[in-house]
Amino acid sequence: MLEIHYDNQELHNVLDSSGIRVHYTSALRQHDAALLGAGIGVSALHVIPPKQKHYRTVGICSTECTEATLPEEGVNIVSVLLHAHGTARKISLKHIRGNQELPRISEENSYDSHYQQSRIVPRGRKFMRGDTLITECTYDSTSKDKPILGGYSAKQEMCLSFILYYPRTNLAGCYSMTPVKEFFETFGVKHFYGLNFTQVENIFLSSGTFENLPTLSDAEASKHAMDLTNGEQGVQGDDQGVGLMKELVIWEPPEFRNKSFMAHLNEMPWAEPLLTEQIEKTLYKGMHMTFCKTRNDAWGVPIQIQSYPNYTELTDNETSEKSCHYKSVNLPSVTKTSSSQTNRFSWLTIATLCTILVVAR
Repeated sequence: MLEIHYDNQELHNVLDSSGIRVHYTSALRQHDAALLGAGIGVSALHVIPPKQKHYRTVGICSTECTEATLPEEGVNIVSVLLHAHGTARKISLKHIRGNQELPRISEENSYDSHYQQSRIVPRGRKFMRGDTLITECTYDSTSKDKPILGGYSAKQEMCLSFILYYPRTNLAGCYSMTPVKEFFETFGVKHFYGLNFTQVENIFLSSGTFENLPTLSDAEASKHAMDLTNGEQGVQGDDQGVGLMKELVIWEPPEFRNKSFMAHLNEMPWAEPLLTEQIEKTLYKGMHMTFCKTRNDAWGVPIQIQSYPNYTELTDNETSEKSCHYKSVNLPSVTKTSSSQTNRFSWLTIATLCTILVVAR
């Protein structure tokens, strides 16, 4: 798969000839590899306040998800592509087993959204059933005057890990987000006109905010989502979440009454460090709604709301193992065999997945 992102807002009718060259071989590989997406579900509920030098957000791939979808012997992580947009400065992929953090699988401490590539995990990493993944992103929004929302455009933000592993399993996506009620209450909102928090949640989950999420059963919320989508003039695709935020009008508390939630966000006193520190702590260490998707577009486990994992963090001296560019390395096999030849991951016989981000200007 070749995925290309274009940031050419002032250009029109541009023809691009980017592509890939595919080579075939009759020598079949021992293992099929697969790609796992993890991190924060792409949604307008992912908010980065303005004027912040170091603001962190986090997405969880839960223990319950990996317990239900991975084989007993686990899988081997080969490489990781860490992905966010222009305000991200650091990204790390944490590995939790039981109540203990293991060395980080991958991290970028000088992240540049214009220079992204998959990085190999030296010696590989055994990822076991029941383990947890945590994708943490740190942003510098000091140049911004208004909050940044999560979304697919370059003007919005993401926090994702794309993990290449073998052998292939049925697990395709493992994400989290702040539950809707907790999210809005964090920003001081208790009620919207005409909608309770359950209906608002259904709107976000059924309106394309998360790719491939099925429409939920609340007929009123689903109808309202369609009304919002059909009524938005000039708000499509990436900006749909922003449109929903503008459509939500606050009823309670009285001091915010008749403001849209987007206007409320824009007017918050973001220069007050105690406010932003408390919001960061609440959204980071608070409750998380987790999503576990399989390759046939089904749920690996039902959507769950759970607290942030309780674990012992590593010290700064033991947090990570150095990642590197692609090269030939020996990785452990998940098969039980006495042959040393079959205990090696051959880069000559496995198709390497490359994600290429092209900025056309």
